[in-house]
Amino acid sequence: MKDDQKWWRDDSVWLDLFNPALREDSSKAERAAKLLHCLLVDIENNPQGSMRALECLENGFRLAFSFTPTYRTCLILFQASLDNDFPRDLDSMERVVEAAKRVKVELKRGLVSRPKRSREDE
Repeated sequence: MKDDQKWWRDDSVWLDLFNPALREDSSKAERAAKLLHCLLVDIENNPQGSMRALECLENGFRLAFSFTPTYRTCLILFQASLDNDFPRDLDSMERVVEAAKRVKVELKRGLVSRPKRSREDE
């Protein structure tokens, strides 16, 4: 593994994520610490601990995704794929491409609002 792929091991990454969220509410910091502690104990002491920790991390990943700018786009594409006239026999990538085409047409017509951009995106 290259050094640039180990950025997530850097304490500054964790501080950057946790500091704003946990500084104001120490009870959240305690809950986060307990969660991380339980994951470590589960991995160390239980035969199925690694699998349970993996499930927990996957849940965290899934929930964190809902706060990303990409989430809104994915949600729009998914909603477009729910149309009654949407082809049912497409594989998942074909569904995404077809949904993107439909959303693009709707955007041109002005029927679908674009996701609001944060100041960081500008």
